[in-house]
Amino acid sequence: MASGKTAVGSALADRLGVRFVDLDRHVEADAGADVATVFARHGEAFFRDLEHQALRRTAEAGSAVVSTGGGTMIAERNRDLIRELGTSVWLDAGFDVILGRLSPHGRRKRPLFQDQEQARELYEERLEIYRLADLRVGIEPADTASRVAARIADLLARENLCGTW
Repeated sequence: MASGKTAVGSALADRLGVRFVDLDRHVEADAGADVATVFARHGEAFFRDLEHQALRRTAEAGSAVVSTGGGTMIAERNRDLIRELGTSVWLDAGFDVILGRLSPHGRRKRPLFQDQEQARELYEERLEIYRLADLRVGIEPADTASRVAARIADLLARENLCGTW
């Protein structure tokens, strides 16, 4: 949540010459509503099912950099699919960096960020799963999307990894 996945993912896709996919936008298109509305009307389980379906369709469309939602990796079926198809990258922003990026309005738009303490607990719960990513990229407050994308591209080249997720 608010780690920079969309901005960094878009910059990385440009750098690598592949398409960029924001998974949440695909879910919103499928649902005909934004993420917060889907959560409010149908609940998290419904959203996660739409998310998995969108991830599967995205995988069928060929090479891409895919920006997943903050909870996508929680489901084992999503982790398995991502592992099968490419390289996962964790943008490790740290909770304080994330908090600094979110305005009060931005927090209200995120269904799982109802208050700061709840969000911190969620972040800490997810850390174990995030650590399963193939690559970890630390994010500092002053980092730009372009700078982070360049670091990821360098890591991918150095590790000889292809198929970026």
